[in-house]
Amino acid sequence: MTTSAQDEDLLLAVVRDLVAERRTVDRAALATLDSEFDHDLGLDSLGVTELLARTEDAFGVSLDRGVLATVETPRDLMTAVRRAPSRSRLPSIPVRHPAPPPIARTPDATATLTEALSWHARTHPDRVHLRILSGGTEDAGTQDEVGYGELQSAAATVSAALLARDLRPGDRAAIMLPTGRDYFTTFLGVLLAGGVPVPRSTRLPVRRNSPSTCAARSTSSATRRPACWSPIRKPRAWPGWYAARWSQCATSSPRTN
Repeated sequence: MTTSAQDEDLLLAVVRDLVAERRTVDRAALATLDSEFDHDLGLDSLGVTELLARTEDAFGVSLDRGVLATVETPRDLMTAVRRAPSRSRLPSIPVRHPAPPPIARTPDATATLTEALSWHARTHPDRVHLRILSGGTEDAGTQDEVGYGELQSAAATVSAALLARDLRPGDRAAIMLPTGRDYFTTFLGVLLAGGVPVPRSTRLPVRRNSPSTCAARSTSSATRRPACWSPIRKPRAWPGWYAARWSQCATSSPRTN
């Protein structure tokens, strides 16, 4: 049986090894239980995902899939490890889903992702385009299937709402949503509206996803009308997804015609 201090030392060793690989040995040496993954250790979402996998292997546990969106420091991760169930001694049997049947024909000429989506939505709207696995360790087999027609319709609704709020071609739109149906419909909705989707990590503290931060990072000098739009969660406004109200960043440059 390991002690609490031994568990913490083991976790810090895992964290420091990863930071040393991705950043520098000096930065890794400064890691503590209260270091922020993004600000102090330089780990982005992919880096934290790798850290979660290594932590599961080191402690022999199965972390809940939602941990990625909630942990900000090694101490947070240590708390999640202590709550996580131990891995089964027997190897789990992966859930296998049948592959969709091949389509009879493909589009002759589609130059963009939205054109391809529109073609599929017209040709076979009920065909499953996305199969999104969700849930934690107890219901890992849960899945959400989204067809081309349903995805196109939901994205068009998002697009219409953005255009009604004065989103213009080339505007950057920040998306702060977990991977799922909401994310894909919002991403495609931004494209349909002529905007540029800018995924933002849901793991980051609110202060690092503020409109001013978003504008500074999402706005490019390549656009004639730099602007950034930040999603604010309000589920009842647009049934089925987040990003209900979009507010233009105060720090964006004035629009020009």
